[in-house]
Amino acid sequence: MIAFGQGRTAQEREIEWMRQYAPVYRPDVILYLFFCGNDFMENEPATFEEASSFGQRYIDKIAPRKIAFFHKLLLFPHLRLNGLAAEAATEYYVDHLDRFDPAVSREDLESPELGIYENPLPPKWAAAFERTGKLLDVARKETHRFQARFVLASLSGPQVIGELGAEALWAQRSDPRFDYGRSDRWIRDWAERHHVPHIELGPPLAEIGRRNVFWRHDQHLNPAGHAVVAGLLYDFLLKAAKESATSGGEFASGAEPSSGR
Repeated sequence: MIAFGQGRTAQEREIEWMRQYAPVYRPDVILYLFFCGNDFMENEPATFEEASSFGQRYIDKIAPRKIAFFHKLLLFPHLRLNGLAAEAATEYYVDHLDRFDPAVSREDLESPELGIYENPLPPKWAAAFERTGKLLDVARKETHRFQARFVLASLSGPQVIGELGAEALWAQRSDPRFDYGRSDRWIRDWAERHHVPHIELGPPLAEIGRRNVFWRHDQHLNPAGHAVVAGLLYDFLLKAAKESATSGGEFASGAEPSSGR
């Protein structure tokens, strides 16, 4: 098994890698690990540009204030209670920074990636879904061209699978303005329509609990979360290989994940 995963990439780059490396390694199975947050956003130029602009504004305007405020409150750095209090106050301060600093707007604080869950779905996000479907179809067909089997794993961020999801997404789970399950349903339906073996990593992680598998102030897996995902993918790939062998398919001897995550 060879891991080609790289951060800050989506399907276009993954397809390029597959075209470059599949003829060299001649894999039996190619696994695409699809992240239901970033990948939709990065596949569409309009949503990617908007998210990139937000990230730069946050780094330039918000992050320095957050760090400075935390250090200002950390009067007794060796006391755990002081650290916890400073952290809680800092989180509140940053979440409502537009109330304390007129130079900061709500637009600077709320990620435009929230649009993927809005009702109705904004046109630019509808375009992101459409473009993602076309890219996945290219990846599927290209995989078959290399005489390999295409399989798909998907993962949502903790904002939709964890018990702290509502707070992380700046809205209540019951809010009719948002559909938190949209991206998961979309990738599930796409896999079913195209008869692609698919595993959803979100439900098993949700059962374990967001606090146990994701960093507390991040949307990325911690070491324990990576270990869980590795085990799930291993069992999934092993099952896919056995199914190919049982059915007399030609993709039974190995696996090569090609992923943007």
